[in-house]
Amino acid sequence: HLYFNNSANSVLTFDSMATQAGATAVPSKEYVDKTLTEQDKLLADLFQSFVGYTRRTSKQRDNGDDIATIVGACAQSEKYDKTTKASLGEVATVLANVEEYRDNHVRNLENHVLHELAKFGNQHRGSQTNLRRSLSQSQRRKSGANGQSQAEQTFSRELIDFESRRVTGLRSVLQNYMFSELAWHLKAAELYSNAFKALQAIDENEDVEDFRRSLQLPRETQSLKSTDRHQLPGGGTGTLS
Repeated sequence: HLYFNNSANSVLTFDSMATQAGATAVPSKEYVDKTLTEQDKLLADLFQSFVGYTRRTSKQRDNGDDIATIVGACAQSEKYDKTTKASLGEVATVLANVEEYRDNHVRNLENHVLHELAKFGNQHRGSQTNLRRSLSQSQRRKSGANGQSQAEQTFSRELIDFESRRVTGLRSVLQNYMFSELAWHLKAAELYSNAFKALQAIDENEDVEDFRRSLQLPRETQSLKSTDRHQLPGGGTGTLS
């Protein structure tokens, strides 16, 4: 069970109500009200957390679109380095695809997590109203000490049904969230792997040579750099054996 008593940090479920409320089979109205109120608060907190997470994911999608656009512009700006130009263009395309899938992820969060959680919360509150009404009736119509009244038996059945719907609804919402996260991260990992491979295809030596030829730079520039690397400590020069 996912509902907690914030003051004592202990689990608050209807399974333990009868024990904590006393020896009676039906928990007290005060205890039911306290537990239902805390359940409402936790559901509201969960909803707000999912709202914040969805907004941040949407913002991340927008930032990712900007990165894909800029990387594409970098590819277009390459005039001489052929492999760099090709690889950056491929990376830009992959990053744009990543954000398309992230956009699908945002819609899944909105439709299958936020919407479903809001609907579940409304149904949960309606069930709470019925449960409180049934509890009041059971307390007004108690029979003698020899057995439960019909009203108490009705309340017990409604309490079990309420708990079943609560657990099922909460599980369904969280499963939707987990499925959406798994689908998104698996696809993102595949696409980012493709982008990484595209970057590995850059041939620096080939691109630098193309750059030198395009600008008609003398090859001696490379020889001078090689000589500089062989300078000895103290300013002297020499060759490596």
